[in-house]
Amino acid sequence: MQALLVQIALIPTDTGYGQTGPYSQRPGYDVMVEAEMGLMHITGEHDGRPVKVGVAITDLSTGLFACNGVLAALIHRGRTGRGQHIDACLSDVQVASLANIASSALIDPTSSPGRWGTAHPSIVPYQGFKTANGMVMIGVGNDKQFAILCQEIGRNDLATNPKFVTNSLRVENRDELLALLEVEMKKKTTEEWLKILEGKGMPYAAVKYWPTERN
Repeated sequence: MQALLVQIALIPTDTGYGQTGPYSQRPGYDVMVEAEMGLMHITGEHDGRPVKVGVAITDLSTGLFACNGVLAALIHRGRTGRGQHIDACLSDVQVASLANIASSALIDPTSSPGRWGTAHPSIVPYQGFKTANGMVMIGVGNDKQFAILCQEIGRNDLATNPKFVTNSLRVENRDELLALLEVEMKKKTTEEWLKILEGKGMPYAAVKYWPTERN
């Protein structure tokens, strides 16, 4: 009997759109669910078309959800002696993974987050910047980090500019600020910026390219 319970606890079912509902018989691939459930809508350049994620992220995430279900089923079986049926659904996982985007859509269906490329809709600057030979991601999460960035690029005046002193103002004046920052970032190579920003207390990272490709 114990062996049977072990087997029951580890029976997963993986579907595209769940066991019931109008799409339950529809085949489900990662890219279809990305399109159907909204991930494509928020992925891509600001003025571009929706695009898929570079890897099958919904497939991978559903596997992780299924793994969590298996572990929970094993714990439940150990405590109660009863097995579980694990139902991992691509569309359910995709909606859950939209996190704050999904909750915002429920709160205000008329407000679209749009596509922002490497940028963030409500934090500035928080995106990739072209350098003399590549690209660097900059993540300014607060006003202190913005002051650090301004100092390291040689533009302390930006940190005290009334248009940029707070994040809300930086969002409001996004285009003007980004244009100024892009001019400075292009003056040095990615490798130079990595050395300059090292240990300064501000998040940054080089954008890695395929070995034979560099924009």
